Amino acid sequence: MKRTVWEDPCRSWYKAAGPDGKVTALWPGSTLHYMEAIQDLRLEDWDIKYEGNRFAYLGNGYSQTEIDPTADWAYYIREYDDGEPLSLAGRRKLQNKSGTVQKNETVSFTGAKL
Repeated sequence: MKRTVWEDPCRSWYKAAGPDGKVTALWPGSTLHYMEAIQDLRLEDWDIKYEGNRFAYLGNGYSQTEIDPTADWAYYIREYDDGEPLSLAGRRKLQNKSGTVQKNETVSFTGAKL
């Protein structure tokens, strides 16, 4: 983030150790880029070290839905197929509602048509 405004000396919640500190809490790209980047977990980017029982996260064999007496246990059963596409391009097209804006229509960041 060396070439961004976030590196300017100032006091803010996203700077560690004061005005000249390292930026620690911002994504350097756009919100859309962030959403696309974190959509799929890349386990090869993590070095996981276990302490104690490495399977403790599995819990006691019951989901939180099963423990909640007011929850619908069959929430995933629907009358129609609305499953997400399997491909990354298909999921992105669904997420950003591709095809809903006319090609010759330009929209500014304020939402006004230009």
